[in-house]
Amino acid sequence: MCITLRGTYKVTSNIEVGYGRSDITLEALLPAYNHVIIEFKQGENLEQLKEDALQQIIDNQYYTGLSGEVVCVGIAHNKKRCSIAYKIISL
Repeated sequence: MCITLRGTYKVTSNIEVGYGRSDITLEALLPAYNHVIIEFKQGENLEQLKEDALQQIIDNQYYTGLSGEVVCVGIAHNKKRCSIAYKIISL
């Protein structure tokens, strides 16, 4: 899925930044686009896990080194169910 974003975003996965490793970082190559950081969690309590994933991005500062708008996305999944939480931060 992320390969189609090349040219618009620099796509990285599990690269150490801040105080840990984000699952996926989409660094915007054009100023008109926001950066995106995605963290995944798997388990049954989707509502709690999506918030945990989002909080992990913020607590571990996975946005270190980026500037401008960053969309932080926490995704929880379990089998065929999925739930998403997000927060936009300005750096």
